[in-house]
Amino acid sequence: MDFKQLRYFCVIAQEKSITKAAEKCYIAQPSLSQSIANLEKELGVKLLDRASRGISLTQAGEVFYRYATGVLQEEKQIRQKLLDTDKEPAGEITLCIGCYASTVLRLVSEFKKEYPHVAFRLMEKRKTGEKPDFVIANCREKENDYSSEKLYEERLLALHAKNHPLARRKSVRLEELSGDVFILRSGDELNEPVMTYCRAAGFRPEKIQISPNAETVAQMIALFGGVAFVTEGNCETLPDSVGVWNLTQPDCRRAVYLSSLHNDYENAAVQAFRSRLENYFSQKMGKLEIFNPGSKKIYYGQVSG
Repeated sequence: MDFKQLRYFCVIAQEKSITKAAEKCYIAQPSLSQSIANLEKELGVKLLDRASRGISLTQAGEVFYRYATGVLQEEKQIRQKLLDTDKEPAGEITLCIGCYASTVLRLVSEFKKEYPHVAFRLMEKRKTGEKPDFVIANCREKENDYSSEKLYEERLLALHAKNHPLARRKSVRLEELSGDVFILRSGDELNEPVMTYCRAAGFRPEKIQISPNAETVAQMIALFGGVAFVTEGNCETLPDSVGVWNLTQPDCRRAVYLSSLHNDYENAAVQAFRSRLENYFSQKMGKLEIFNPGSKKIYYGQVSG
C-alpha cells in the first residue's frame, strides 16, 4: 500500500466513477482498476461496489475512506513542513471559489508571480470528502473542520431606465418592483441572492429576461423598461441612460466569507495567501461609503428560500 493508491481510491470515492477518476488522476482506466484491485487484495476486503449505475463504497470502503483522507492530509502537512524549511513559501493551496471568481483568480495570478513555487488547485464546488484549504462563498462553512470570517459586505442596488415611473426617487422597496421585468445576466452569481431577497419580500418575479452579458444590460433595461441588479462596488461605470436606486425594506447586502480548514500545521503559503485575501478585501471595504447604519440588514446566506 502506498500514498498513490490511497489518492486513487479517494478520487474514485469522490467521483463515483472509474472513468472520471482516471481522467482526474491522469492514468489509464485499466491501470487504475488494477491498482484498486491490488489494494483490495492486500487489505483482504472489498472496498468498492461496481454497478452499471456507478461506483459506491462498501461498508469497509466507507471506513477505509475516512482513514485514507486523514492519512493523505497528514502526508500533505509533512511535505509542507519540509518545504517550509526554505525561506520562500511553496507547496499547494486548494481553493474553492463560490463567488467573486474573477477577483480571486486575479489575486491568485498575482500571488503566483510573487511566489512561483506555490501551486493552486481550484474548484467551483466541493465534492463529498474534499477539504480545500480555503472556501470563498456567500455563506459560512458549517463543518467543524472550518473556521469562517467575513471578508466583505456590499449592498445590492437596482438599475432602472430614466423614464421609469419611480425614476425620481433615490430608493425603493423591493416589493415595489414586483411587477417589473427583471433583467438577469446569464450565469451571474447575483441571480440567486436576488431571487432569495424577492421571496423574503413576499413575491416571485413573474417577468424575467436574460441578458447574455454585462454590456447588453443597459440596452435591455431601455428596451423592456425593466430593472437589473448590481453591487455597489460595480456601479461606477454605468451609462447615462441608466439610473440607480437604493433598495430598502430590506436593505439587501451580500456578504463574502473566507472559510479556512483547521490544520495542526498551517504552512507559510497558506498563511501568506490568507493575508493577501484579507488585505485586499479590507482595502476594498474601506473604499465603500457607509449607508444608513440603522436600517435592517439582511445578508445573503442568512435568508432562507
